[in-house]
Amino acid sequence: MAQQEVDKMADLKKQVDDEQAKEQSRKEEEKEKNAKIEMLRAEIAEAKKKADEAVELEEETILRQKNKEWEDLMKRKEEQDEKLMAHKTYQAKLLKQQVAAQSAIDGQLKQLEELNQKIKESRQQQDHANN
Repeated sequence: MAQQEVDKMADLKKQVDDEQAKEQSRKEEEKEKNAKIEMLRAEIAEAKKKADEAVELEEETILRQKNKEWEDLMKRKEEQDEKLMAHKTYQAKLLKQQVAAQSAIDGQLKQLEELNQKIKESRQQQDHANN
């Protein structure tokens, strides 16, 4: 009986050792699986970060291009406004010159008419004197 109990205890001890070994093996497998899961999560997070950066960079590039286009358009508008102002100033100057020239022409025409009138009167007086 003592041998039977010793054998039974040995069997139980073996079963306990086997179960502990299985438990240890499961814990190690679980650790490996958890480590692999964490590694995959880190890879996923890095991939998401890169994907977000790529989208963000593309949007930033588009925004930068649009801002450059807007700045170029504003420069062109300013240049055109300056040209328009210069043209308007030149037109105003020409208009003043035209008005001054017309005034001078009108004055000369008036003087010519007065001279023609005097010449006409002088000829009439000469014709009267000759007759």
